[in-house]
Amino acid sequence: MTDDDAFDFVARVDEHKSLDALLTDLRLQASKFGFEHLILTGVPVGGQKLEPLVALNAWPEGWFERYVANDYARHDAVCVHAAQSFRPFAWSEVPRQLLDRPTCKRIHGEATEFGLLSGYVVTMSSEHHWNTAVSFGSAESDLVIDKRDRARLSLMATYAGATAEDLLGLSGEADPLTIREKEVLTHFAVGRTAGAIADLLSISERTVVQHSENFRRKLGVKSTIHAVVLAIKRRLITP
Repeated sequence: MTDDDAFDFVARVDEHKSLDALLTDLRLQASKFGFEHLILTGVPVGGQKLEPLVALNAWPEGWFERYVANDYARHDAVCVHAAQSFRPFAWSEVPRQLLDRPTCKRIHGEATEFGLLSGYVVTMSSEHHWNTAVSFGSAESDLVIDKRDRARLSLMATYAGATAEDLLGLSGEADPLTIREKEVLTHFAVGRTAGAIADLLSISERTVVQHSENFRRKLGVKSTIHAVVLAIKRRLITP
């Protein structure tokens, strides 16, 4: 893989008209670094499920189904760290306090049965998710790529992520919240309680709670804090 190869990918990536074409191209480029598998997805937080967030999926057959069925994203150290990191990282670079958790060790042990022994993750900012990440996996134990190759792979992954959002129609995604829901959410964003919001808007506290349930459901999260963060990132509210 050369710099020209990486820039050639960047130059043609927005010409892909389908997610399948994008996946085929990205997977071919990843294979040049030794990665046979990849997944491009929003990083689940706040009780979100992984499956609805996935844009590109070339995980080993059977592994993705098991991962989703058992909600492994909640405990997988790589996924947890992807929600916290804004820098690319090798799977082996995830903090030990996460990797050494018994549940995580079990998940990673199962992953090896499907040929996922080492990997590399590129995280990127997204208006639509807490974070977006591309996780590349290899059957090679302790696969290491140098700084130059990290930069090349990170560049291609970032452009692939933006193209995937365009193909999914997320770039022009409609505002899912009502004016009142955004108003209530904005008040929560600046630290007001449900009772205080009810008084300010001259509505019942129960109505505030109903609006809260609605915007959490529409944004796909279980907590108001996560709803606030996602709404700000998507520019739905400006506290």
